[in-house]
Amino acid sequence: MTKILALYDRWNTTIEVNLNSLTSILNDGRHEVKIVESRRASAEDLNWCNACYAIRPASIYMVRIMKAIRIAGKLFVSTYDDDFLELPIGSTERWKKKFVKQCLKDSDVVVTCNPLILKKYKKIAPKPNFIIIDAHVLEKDIKPVPIVDDKIQIVYAAGRDHTELFDQYIKPTLNEVYERFGNRLSLTLMGVEPRLDSLANTQWIELIPSKPLEMYNEYMAGHDFDIGLSPLPDSPFCNRKYFNKYIEYSKNGILGLYSRCLPYTLVVEDGRNGVLVDNSIDCWKKSIICAIDNISEMKKMAKTAQQNLRESFSIEAVRKVWHDGIENKITSANDAHIVTYHRARMQEFIYELLSTAHRVFVHVKTEGLSMTMRRIIKHNA
Repeated sequence: MTKILALYDRWNTTIEVNLNSLTSILNDGRHEVKIVESRRASAEDLNWCNACYAIRPASIYMVRIMKAIRIAGKLFVSTYDDDFLELPIGSTERWKKKFVKQCLKDSDVVVTCNPLILKKYKKIAPKPNFIIIDAHVLEKDIKPVPIVDDKIQIVYAAGRDHTELFDQYIKPTLNEVYERFGNRLSLTLMGVEPRLDSLANTQWIELIPSKPLEMYNEYMAGHDFDIGLSPLPDSPFCNRKYFNKYIEYSKNGILGLYSRCLPYTLVVEDGRNGVLVDNSIDCWKKSIICAIDNISEMKKMAKTAQQNLRESFSIEAVRKVWHDGIENKITSANDAHIVTYHRARMQEFIYELLSTAHRVFVHVKTEGLSMTMRRIIKHNA
């Protein structure tokens, strides 16, 4: 039985997605996974495992754990699904770049899901082995494509940080789209929080707050959406993201309209398993109208996208990559030395102080003092 210690710095939905994926891959009767927050990891945890699998490592805790693991001769794997060396200006994690670089340079294996990240990080850290592991989709989670109905249901599922993107490209199209199709349409906005008072009619639009991951998945699977919208900026940071929305929409039988930029151009063949849209109001308007007018063809594309999931994103394919890239490098516990690991209390105190100060500074700068105080009160309640 191979024992994997899965580590993370701060819990969020992305960490949950990564952990769910890892435990699913290793649910084969030959692995045992223990999940621990990095700041709570102990010498007992590090001695228990055969290898550490660190998700988005970017902290003093991860750096110290990595050094202890490496000295003992065990495997340390770092995985990044975003470019943590080029986070947006509004990110509270930007100041942690030095910890990311340390983890990159001294890891045994670095896992990513985007070839652009791989290419960039290899130049910074030539020593580790780099591998690409895609997300996987289980057959039981692929939902039949809904049949064409009298009402066409459109969904835009994203985070609150996508509200500006919605306002830029999607909202300006809605008056004309509704004027043309009227009550044949419904639009569900999940997670985004736009102001809609400039629209002539909003009765066809439903606003759904962000949901925890499990509830979000249940909601998407429980509704027969026809068309999914996914605009994305064509920027260096966004280019190095993963095409999660393609997988989410496709497995739920939804035909996706995606920005014509990376990472979507890595997986979407325009007119075959999705629609690629240039980032302009006019192009998004024309693409939405065209998709509604040709909904039967959109259903065929959605089925092609699901076939692509079966062929390229099966758990068997992902397990093979894991075995070839990671499993073969794991040293058995009998061959490794005892791990010596002690907490560095003063170092950790300074790190936590700096981390809190950076988070508060960013929130005050982007949201204002009043909103930041409300956020702090809610967090401590």
